[in-house]
Amino acid sequence: MTSLPTEGNFDATPLPQLLLRLAEQGFSGMLLLTHASHRIEIVIDRGFPSIVDNPTANLGLGTRLKNQGQLNAQDYERVRTLCEQKHCKEERALLELKLLAPKDLVASLRDHMRHILLDCFSWTHGQYRIDAARLPTPEEKLFRFDPLPTVFDGLNAHWRPEQVLPLLATNLDRYARLSIKKVPLLQRLRLPDDLVHYLDSFDGTETLGARLEKASSMQALPLLLLCDLYGALDYFNTRQEPPAAAPRAEDAASNANETSIPDSLEGIELPELELFVGDRAINSKIETPKAVAPTTKTASPKSASGVEPATKPQASAINETDSMRQIVLERHRNLKNLDHYTLLNVTRQDNATQIKKAYFKLAKIYHPDVLSKHGFTDILTEAGEVFARIAEAHTTLSDPQRRKEYDEALGSGKAQGLNDADRVANAETMFRKAEVLFKMGQFDQAIRFLKPAIELWAEESDYHAMLGSCLYRKNPPDDALARKHLEKALELAPQNAQAHYWLSIVLKALGDESTSAKHRAQAAALDKKFQ
Repeated sequence: MTSLPTEGNFDATPLPQLLLRLAEQGFSGMLLLTHASHRIEIVIDRGFPSIVDNPTANLGLGTRLKNQGQLNAQDYERVRTLCEQKHCKEERALLELKLLAPKDLVASLRDHMRHILLDCFSWTHGQYRIDAARLPTPEEKLFRFDPLPTVFDGLNAHWRPEQVLPLLATNLDRYARLSIKKVPLLQRLRLPDDLVHYLDSFDGTETLGARLEKASSMQALPLLLLCDLYGALDYFNTRQEPPAAAPRAEDAASNANETSIPDSLEGIELPELELFVGDRAINSKIETPKAVAPTTKTASPKSASGVEPATKPQASAINETDSMRQIVLERHRNLKNLDHYTLLNVTRQDNATQIKKAYFKLAKIYHPDVLSKHGFTDILTEAGEVFARIAEAHTTLSDPQRRKEYDEALGSGKAQGLNDADRVANAETMFRKAEVLFKMGQFDQAIRFLKPAIELWAEESDYHAMLGSCLYRKNPPDDALARKHLEKALELAPQNAQAHYWLSIVLKALGDESTSAKHRAQAAALDKKFQ
């Protein structure tokens, strides 16, 4: 491998590539990173970062431990006194004063160093300089940490898809297969099972771009960049032979015959879309809209309330795409007039199993994931609101006690007043699903649960806060709307530390450094984990 220039910038050599190149070369020495007024000094031992120092910051390890409650005020003063006497850093004073057990001190300092380096991944521009003359001391080598998981965590935390894709662009049309570096990569990263299985699918039979389109986690993109930079992917100009035979046909047939009704939509790939036009169900794989023959207009039956059932809209001479759009928009217009039974297209006599079947049948039409998959991105907001109500109806009618209470309220004409408790419960359920997706890095998926959650219960600060963070992190990002929701979160709950922290990040991206710093300080004052 060609040696790195001793000086350069992140435009030519991005930070992830810089760290992995130094690791592969087994470099020992000093790496200096600069960005605006920030300056980071990294001592590297045989490719592994060891001491990471930020001379321009006031936050040392002693300050961090004090803020986290791990160091009392008296001991902190001893640290500060020694720092002033010897003109040394807090880390050095903690070592000399032996205020922590050696093992704990090393672990705390290593974690502190690593977090300083991780923050550098937020720099969109910067410069580096390499000094091979500054070698690590034996003491400094104690604090080494692995650059591979550090790069992965930095990419996940700070890099957006539009930053990652250009670095993969040259190989997107080439066939990709895992190289012999797969084993050390997996040993050092300790990935969750879903990402391990995803990597295992890189067998040379599909292009990198094709495999990327099939990723189910937002972590897949930074993982692929890491694999590319680390050399864990081999590329070919032609398709490679698969390494193993496909599953037996009889096994596939056997699995296909086993059907059951799951309890929720979590983790389920919904079946192909069914379009209901009149009494006819059109099984449709909508990739590009196709015109269909005109149909004769027929009168649609109406419910007792005079509202046409959404599963049987008036048929007209329209194509399949227009039919689907009309179904969703019509149901959305009539949403306030529909009771739970009409909404699910079931009767008062139907049992829990029939209600569940009706729910999943409607999910194949109104679930935002299904509509997005088939290209109906312009009606996702309306569909999300409809599906939130469908989920609310399903939850109520599936529970015997809640169904009894709802039936009594429905009979007395007070059903609408009962819905607040249902809406809160269903909003919270959607938020919990969004929270899982958020932690997995699937921000677009999380948004599809957060929007209907807010529609159901708009007064919850945490819903707006997480939606704001997802809007900032999704691809493409929407910083302005992210800011709006985060500010709404703080309007609802001024002491929401998480919202202050996320808003500080968004404001920094928008160029408002001073206001960003205020919110970052407020987050730290409210919650020690943000210090």
